Amino acid sequence: MSDAVSVSIPTGHTSNSGDWRQRCKRLLPVLIPWLVFIYAGINGVDFGQHWDEDDHLHNVRHSLETQTLLPTGGDSPIPDPQLKVGFYVYPSVLYWVVLGSAAPEIAANFDDVTRIKLLGFVTSQPFRLRVRAICVVISSLAIVWVYLAVLQWGGRWQEALLAASILAGSWEISYHSRWIATDTIVMQFAALCIWLCIGALDSPKGKNWTRYAAIAAGLAIGSKYTAGLLLIPVCLSVWFRGGRVWSICKHCLMAGAAFLITTPGALIQPWTFMHWMNYMHRLYGTIGHYGYTVAGSGDHLRKIATYESIVLLSHWPLVAGSLFLFAILGALLFCWRSRRLAALLLVFPIVYVLYFSSQRIMIARNLMVLSPFVAILCARGLGSAVQAIKGKNAQGLTIAMIEAIVVGNLIFTVYASRTIRDAAHGIAYDVDQLRQEMTDHPRTRYDLTPEAMQLLRLADPGLAARPAPQSPEREVVIACEGGGEHQAAWPANQWNLTMKQFGPYDVNFNYYPTWIGDRIVMLDMNVARSLPMRDVRQIIRRRDADTRRSQ
Repeated sequence: MSDAVSVSIPTGHTSNSGDWRQRCKRLLPVLIPWLVFIYAGINGVDFGQHWDEDDHLHNVRHSLETQTLLPTGGDSPIPDPQLKVGFYVYPSVLYWVVLGSAAPEIAANFDDVTRIKLLGFVTSQPFRLRVRAICVVISSLAIVWVYLAVLQWGGRWQEALLAASILAGSWEISYHSRWIATDTIVMQFAALCIWLCIGALDSPKGKNWTRYAAIAAGLAIGSKYTAGLLLIPVCLSVWFRGGRVWSICKHCLMAGAAFLITTPGALIQPWTFMHWMNYMHRLYGTIGHYGYTVAGSGDHLRKIATYESIVLLSHWPLVAGSLFLFAILGALLFCWRSRRLAALLLVFPIVYVLYFSSQRIMIARNLMVLSPFVAILCARGLGSAVQAIKGKNAQGLTIAMIEAIVVGNLIFTVYASRTIRDAAHGIAYDVDQLRQEMTDHPRTRYDLTPEAMQLLRLADPGLAARPAPQSPEREVVIACEGGGEHQAAWPANQWNLTMKQFGPYDVNFNYYPTWIGDRIVMLDMNVARSLPMRDVRQIIRRRDADTRRSQ
């Protein structure tokens, strides 16, 4: 790694101005995917409701009411005795992000933070949107850290830009980043940690890099408890530099200190803290959660592999799968050429996946922390493949195809954010798309659930009354999911559950069928037969009865 590019942490002084300008020039390319990601993310922050956000906003309101800097949702509109004492289902980095988002208003009312106007503001929609935008910006830093990580181990700037762009062009990461949630925040801490771990390998100031990496891991744990597994690459980087048990222990203590600084409630309210830890352990380990519950470790592992391989990296499964194949190639190349880099980039994702596959719940957002590793491996595989191609024309064509994929993914994230603004929380947007679908495909038989049929009748009575074709080319079910009593019966984590989801691209319904708000989706008839929802089952029974009568 003698040709590695040094992109070091500022130490209070710089070298000559020429070196500084050169470093800045090498960092300029990452601004393109970084700014596109931020634009797409902020452009779509007004997407409606999210399950957990009220708890986080009421944590801050309650802190201002009681003038106590501890996360408790005691004034939540939904009475919950568990929230009265403390709220540690998540560690407290997100709590500080939400509280810090209100800093201008808190400073303006510092003499009395219990004013009704301020308390009302921190649970208002404008403040909610502000916090979402801040979460987007924080999450976007992962793009910069990934870019620097590739430069650090000696990758060319083109490869670094490719890794950053793959991360920035993921629609899955884009919509997750808008949530007031921990998952993409911990993702960026993971990316920061791995950059610092790579930098520690051959840097003359490697001890500083490993210390910063330990702190980054501690901040990641303060964002999401399972990020404790990031201590593995931290300890490996210390070991590779010749550190032994005591040095490794010191770095773990640094990470623990960073965690406790961000989540002091672990010491101040230990019993409440342990209660929440025990609750989450039982929820994921034994209780389960609606349609997110998996059949077992094998089923969980298969679904994680499916998500990572054909969902995460692109909205289009074929594109995502192709990119993931190059990520596998990149992993093999690291194993072949540098076992130290391979260990830093592979051990954490493998252990993390194995740990989560032992749990009974799969929720896609828990997998966001793996994204920087996948992006780096993918860029390594693609970069090596391009270099291996003989002939300038073939190489140029390959590069053009890669650029088209990357640009296409970035454009889709922007398009998806625009659909959120166009929909403006209204089901009419979904209905318009359904009408267009039915108009464009007159040879398809559409069986609509009662809610979907009622919406279509109001929008287009003629289309709703159109008779089914005698010999249809295909048969589908149109379901309207509006959070009814059977919403929790929808299975999750099936990448091909729906043929199409109408409405805005604010979330992947296949992975979040309990999303709050009305949603119209199209199901293949064969898939619909396996679903337990009452309205869908009624359609299937009616179709089967019609078939028997016709025979």
